[in-house]
Amino acid sequence: MYLIIPAAGQGTRLGLGHNKIFAELKGKTILEHTLDRVMDENLDIILVHHPLEEEVIKEFLQKKGYEDIHLVPGGDSRQDSVRNGLTKVLELEGGKLTDVLVGVHDAARCLVSSDLLHAVFAKAKLTGAAIPVIPVTDTIKALGPHGISTPNRTFLRAAQTPQVARFK
Repeated sequence: MYLIIPAAGQGTRLGLGHNKIFAELKGKTILEHTLDRVMDENLDIILVHHPLEEEVIKEFLQKKGYEDIHLVPGGDSRQDSVRNGLTKVLELEGGKLTDVLVGVHDAARCLVSSDLLHAVFAKAKLTGAAIPVIPVTDTIKALGPHGISTPNRTFLRAAQTPQVARFK
C-alpha cells in the first residue's frame, strides 16, 4: 500500500511567504505532525515536494530521522503533483498496473487519525475506493438556468483526505 502526500503548495492563502508544511504547530512543523501520524501504518510514503525545495526536504527528513520516504517533485497543480506520485507508484510496482491500494493525503492535513486512515484503507480494500466525508453545515447555493436554489444539506457531504483507490 502506498500513501502519496502532496506537499508542493506554497501556502499563498496563508500569507506565510513559505510552504505551509514548514509552519509550526505546538513545536513541530505541520509536515512532522502529518508524517508522525502516517509513518507507522505499513505504508510506502511518497512525498511530493515543490521542485525548488528538494534539498530542503531532504535535509529536513534526515535531521528529523524520517527514513524510507520516496521523494518526487511536484507539478504546476495539485493534480499534476498527484500524477507525479502515481507515476512513482507505477515505477515501484515494476511498471505494472496492479491492485495495490494507493491513498492520497494532503500534507497540510496534519490531524488525520490512525483510525480514519485504517478505516479508509479497509473500506477501499473491500470496495475498490473510499474517501472520508463530513456533513455539510454551510448553506449552499446552486446557480441554474432558472435562478438560485438551496440544495438539501441532508444529501451533501464534503470530501476529505485520505482518498484511497486500487491503483489500476
